[in-house]
Formats: sequence, structure tokens, C-alpha cells
Amino acid sequence: MPSNPFRPSVAACTFALVLLVIAGVAIAYSSKRENRQVKESSSVGEEGGSPTETVAGGDPDKQRKTLDCSIVPEHLGAGGNLENVADNQNLEVNTQKAGGIAGDGGLISLGSSSNHKREKLRVIVTTDGERDDKNSFSRFLLYVNDFDVEGLVYTNSVWHPKGNGTTWMRDQIDEYAKVFNNLRKHDPEYPTPASLKAVLKVGNLEEFGIEAVGAGKDTPGSDHIVSLLLDDDPRPLWVHAWGGVNNIAQALYRLRESHPKQLDAALDKIRIYAIASQDDIWQWIGCNFPTAQFIQNNHQFWRVIAYDHDRKNPVQNHPVFGSRWLRENITTGHGPLSAQYFSDVQEEGDSPAFFHMINTGLRSAESPDFGGWGGRFAREQNNYWTDTSDDYPGDSELALDKPLWRWIVQISLDWQARADWALKSFEEANHHPIVNLGHAQDLTVSPGEQVSLIAKATDPDGDGLTYEWWRYYEADSYDGKVKIRDASSAQASFVAPDARGQDLHLIVTVTDNGNPPLQRYRRVIVSIR
Repeated sequence: MPSNPFRPSVAACTFALVLLVIAGVAIAYSSKRENRQVKESSSVGEEGGSPTETVAGGDPDKQRKTLDCSIVPEHLGAGGNLENVADNQNLEVNTQKAGGIAGDGGLISLGSSSNHKREKLRVIVTTDGERDDKNSFSRFLLYVNDFDVEGLVYTNSVWHPKGNGTTWMRDQIDEYAKVFNNLRKHDPEYPTPASLKAVLKVGNLEEFGIEAVGAGKDTPGSDHIVSLLLDDDPRPLWVHAWGGVNNIAQALYRLRESHPKQLDAALDKIRIYAIASQDDIWQWIGCNFPTAQFIQNNHQFWRVIAYDHDRKNPVQNHPVFGSRWLRENITTGHGPLSAQYFSDVQEEGDSPAFFHMINTGLRSAESPDFGGWGGRFAREQNNYWTDTSDDYPGDSELALDKPLWRWIVQISLDWQARADWALKSFEEANHHPIVNLGHAQDLTVSPGEQVSLIAKATDPDGDGLTYEWWRYYEADSYDGKVKIRDASSAQASFVAPDARGQDLHLIVTVTDNGNPPLQRYRRVIVSIR
């Protein structure tokens, strides 16, 4: 009997089922644009590498940004914290002074003449190792003197469910080792290559998202996060998600299941900064651990510093985004570490996570809504924060991305200077100004009071300095205008408006005349009482 030509074969049915599964994943992770791929060669000897990488992140306008706390995976359970979810107004969360540098002291001098050991932020990086992650890691290694790097975890994401091997960070640290001695001429606090390798850990590379969390899913990476959250160090622990957040979620699961009496303290300590939603577990974290600070950069990273084909901001044609600038100032003639950059132009979707932590004087690590080099964020629900806008009339998308693009040129010039440190002597390179205040960084004043603002800056290289006081009005609570007198001098002043209960954020930008010109800042928060 001849077969029915309209009856599908088993193979066809199987193929159709596979297509349905793929379509479901594509819908669930809507941050991916269709048919967007970039070709790149995987590193030699790297496990799990592929000559073709799918671009992560995708269209930021399609990013899902709202917590849906009705989603509770059955195998994980609600965890006993969901009763807090609906009562956002009464939920006490640690949002202010959340991990900043304590005290009113300025940025400590970079030279070996400084005997003061500066307090640093603790950080763990989890990464799926795609091309832009590798680019970010190359830059990150030039800034590791600014942090206490306590974990480097290989992980995965929906775009790279098997990750991209477990050797590439070690390989880049080997390149860092070749310039380590010269970097220490500029700052003796660069950590040794061995100390960085000692905190390399492997997370779950076999399952991603919600399927990677639960009983029997612990990994060396998640166990390491747990151990640091339980240690005696009182400082906040910043945990970056450059890929999926499954290892972070597994650490929280393990704390809840095995250390319930210490869970609240651990949640008070953790600071999660995730780049986009690169798996499906972020909702579970945000809803089940509502007091844990969770920043998710869904939009700003993409239009400003991620892939060139989707860049959209007013400075996108600045030379720092061009191939010539990158070649001349970073990848060529600046040593083997900066040569480990796998794009022809700036493409680093994940770097804002550590930009946020650099002690520029903007105090951005104290609260996500302060704003700084890593963007600015508003609390949406519980202690979950996502992108918020700065003022840019006429274009809501450019306004949403302004908290990052307003700084990006200076961030790039700062990177240029760090790349110089890899080969140049201290005398040949430029170093950022050291900015202090002539008063406390938090002031309480009365309406009508004349308030003095005093900056005291020096430059390690003896460069000339310029000053500019300005108000970051998007970050403060006062709706009116404030006139700053002598704004272009070290000492400025203003009259406090009649606005009891409001606060003002005043910032001084100090710029040197070195090559490249570098900036640092100090933020003064003025409370009107």
C-alpha cells in the first residue's frame, strides 16, 4: 500500500518538535534579535569553544524588566520569603550606603608614596565567556588594583548553554602576568597573577537557568559564593553576572536550605549586578530573596558599549568608538594583555558591572539610584533595580541610556591611560587627579543658608587641573533650580532653596591636562532640613 503523501514521517515530527522547543526558548528569552550572529575563531585549546558565537543581549527594547512573582518553580519552592513581595512600601531593604567606601577621605594616591591601604570593594565575576566577555575581562584586568577580586567563575547562559570553556580567563591572566611588574610601578596594589588564578572556579556548564538550581546542583563556583557570603568580612560582596545567574541562584538556594539562620545576613551582604536577563532564574531570585540588592542593566549597556551594530547614543561617532582609536591606544603597542581584545572597535556589554564599582568619587556603589560610570537605576520592586532615565528631552530611549553614555568618553580615556601603564614608566604615563573635600561629603543645611563647596585636588603628575561644580538633579529629590556660584573654581557656593525634606546632589568634576586628560569627582549630598 503506498504511503500517504500527507502523513508526516517520524523524522518530520521530531524535527517539528525541535523547532517548537527552539521557538519556545526564543520567546522566553526575548532579548535576542533574530538571525544576529557574529563569526569569531575560538581560542586554541579552549574547551567548549565554537567558531560561531551567538550575540547575547539582543534588542533592549524587548527586554523583560518586570518581576513576576507568580512564577515559582515547583522543584525549588517559594522559600518562605514571598509574603514580603506584595508589600513593597514596607519592605526594609539596604539601599543607602550600600557598599561604598567608608568615611570622607578622598581617593588615595596611586603612587608607591602612599602608605594608606585604601578600602576596596569585594567582587566576584561570573561569566559565560563569549567574545564581549573576553573583551571586558581584558579591560577588567587593568582595573583589578581597584577591587578585592575574590572569585572568577566560569558559567553559562541561554546563548552559551555549555559556556565557552574553562581556560580562557587563566590564559588572559597569563598575559596580565607579562605586564604585572610594570603595572605595579603605577600602583603597588595590583594583585599577583597567582592570587587571581587562585580564585578561578567552575560553575554549572551542563545546565542553565532554573534547571541548574536545586538539590544536587552545587558547583565549586556556587560553593565559593556561599563561603564568601558566610565569612567574617563585613564588607558587601558584589557578584557580577556577565552571563546567566544560575550559580548565584544556586548559592542563594544553598544558603536557604543549609544555613537558614545566616540567610538574612548573607542577603544583606550580597550585591548582584547582572547584565540583561541571560537565563530564566532572575525572577526567582528577585521574588524569593526580596531583600538582596539586585541590579539588572537591561538597556543602557546595549546601546552604549555592547555590539557596534546596535549602538545608539549621541556620542556613538566619537573617535573612541572607532577602530583607529582602539588600534592606536589599546590593542597595538600596549603590551600582550591589551592585545587580548577580540573586536575591531569597543564591544564590551559586561564592563558596566565593574565600571559601577570603580572609586571615581561619584559614590555610585552606595545606592543604585546615585548614578555613575556603571549607569543609574531605579527600584522597581522589592530590592530589584533596573535602568532609569536622565534628562534628554525629545527622545525617551536616549534619556534611558544617558546615565551611561554621559560618561563613556571619559571612561574610554581612562582605559587608554591604564593601557599605557602596561608598558610606560610612571613618569611617561598619566594618572587621574586625587580629589578631596574641604568639608564632609554629606551636609545638612537650612533653607536660605549659603552653602560653601570646597574641592581640594592634586595631580600625581603635576598636571594642571580644572574644576566644574554641577548638580546631578536627576539623582536628587528637589524639582526646582539651584544656581551654583563660581562653578568653575575649586570653591563654589549656593543658597539652599526652601525645600525642607529634599536633598541635592552636587558634584565637582576635576580634569587634568595630561595625555589623555583624566577626570575624577566628588559628590556632596546636601540634605535640607
